[in-house]
Amino acid sequence: MRREPGGSQSFEWKGRFPDQQLWLKEARALFAEIFDNVSEGIMLLEVDWKGRPSRICLANDVICRQSGYSRQEMVKLSRQELTAAGLVGPDPESLEWLPAQGGDLCEWTLVHKQGNAVQVRLYRKVLEWNLHKMLLIIVHDMTERRRMEDSLKERDRRYQQMIKMSPEPIIFHSEEIIVYANDAALRLFGVKEESELLGQSLYQFTHPEDHERVKNGAAGVVQANEESFQYAEFRMIRKDGTVIEIESSSTGVFQYLDRPVFQSVLRDVTERKHKERLLRQSDKLSAVGQLAAGFAHEIRNPLTALKGFVQLLKSKSAENQNYYDIMLSELERMNYIVGEFILIAKPPQDKEFEYRSLTAMITDIVTVLDSQAILNNVEINCHFPQELPKVLCDEHQLKQVFVNLVKNAIEAMPEGGLLLITGELAEQGIRIRFSDSGKGIAEDQLPRLGEPFYTTKEKGNGLGLMICHQIIENHKGKIHIESTLGAGTTVEIVLPTNG
Repeated sequence: MRREPGGSQSFEWKGRFPDQQLWLKEARALFAEIFDNVSEGIMLLEVDWKGRPSRICLANDVICRQSGYSRQEMVKLSRQELTAAGLVGPDPESLEWLPAQGGDLCEWTLVHKQGNAVQVRLYRKVLEWNLHKMLLIIVHDMTERRRMEDSLKERDRRYQQMIKMSPEPIIFHSEEIIVYANDAALRLFGVKEESELLGQSLYQFTHPEDHERVKNGAAGVVQANEESFQYAEFRMIRKDGTVIEIESSSTGVFQYLDRPVFQSVLRDVTERKHKERLLRQSDKLSAVGQLAAGFAHEIRNPLTALKGFVQLLKSKSAENQNYYDIMLSELERMNYIVGEFILIAKPPQDKEFEYRSLTAMITDIVTVLDSQAILNNVEINCHFPQELPKVLCDEHQLKQVFVNLVKNAIEAMPEGGLLLITGELAEQGIRIRFSDSGKGIAEDQLPRLGEPFYTTKEKGNGLGLMICHQIIENHKGKIHIESTLGAGTTVEIVLPTNG
């Protein structure tokens, strides 16, 4: 053995085998060893004068297993049988059937002797030997590969189906562009077709004040590895304009065209956040109630004494009457606030509840406050299209609510306006609306209305609406406030009819 200049090795067959017959015998033995031990099916076929395969000269054990024929059977197969078995590839009867120089490669179906189909890949090449053309065919069984491909496709199909039918809203987005949304996400966004979301920017459905928060969350996912999740909370604007609160968890899933693709699982937490706010509100009310129970009665007694002595001094002195009036006014205001504290601390008594007419109560309130409305150039209109059923209530407490709402409406219209009071029977109970044409309330202030000591008035104490909320809640009702700056405010109260 000697080494070629390029580094390859070659056998000096002539020196090793001086007898040519022995050399040919050893070469045939080596060829047979290679031919029978390769992992691919190999056949060598004669080519007739028309350039078509005629019969098999050589076939290894692998092609025999692939086709189901023994070697003895294979060498006896006619061209028609070879064609029927798919052993020679497509169009063997064509005059231009021979592969081009260099051979060709095609995927084909081989028919097993037992009748079942086997997916194979054929490599065909024409060889010339002793002025004869021979056809070399190498057969690679594709069954296992196809099985794996089909398994992967089925797994992908099931995964896609699982994502699509998931009850959790899931979207895939590249940077901020939405590339996929499942059915739950379509419902969350308020759209009917996926095409309404694909290609749209995620920021288009995000509240403008939360754009930076979402952008920072996406940057965090990019910086983290693909196995980590980034959580974020933001407000989403649905297609119909409704603003909902969203909690999302995002992670990077793969790269597409050198751009990261993220999977985000979204969850509507609007109701949960609302309940949390109600719980905090309840805690505040409880704290205020405990505070009121602790010192309201203790303050009222000194206030009564102070008020009596101020009145006595006023009656005996002709001087400084204005000062006495201011002192009495402020003492009365302090007494009013203490009274509201006592009302907060006082638990509802079911024995005080009686069936009363809401129409009659509202009519009485309007009659009492009509003069104050006229002085402020406010017109009060009541509209009750039908006789409303009576409700089980504490008449004095409900009247206090109505008085508070009417006064608030009058004060909200310093230049005059219209207060419309309507009542109707709804599915949830009796619905009463107080709609004014005043200056309105900013959107960001609405969620805080009813909190202790929070007020939009210059001289308010923030207890009036809080007490209204508590009274309506004690009556198992609901109160809802809607307002638009410059267009007015509507307060809606729903009370159960109690059958």
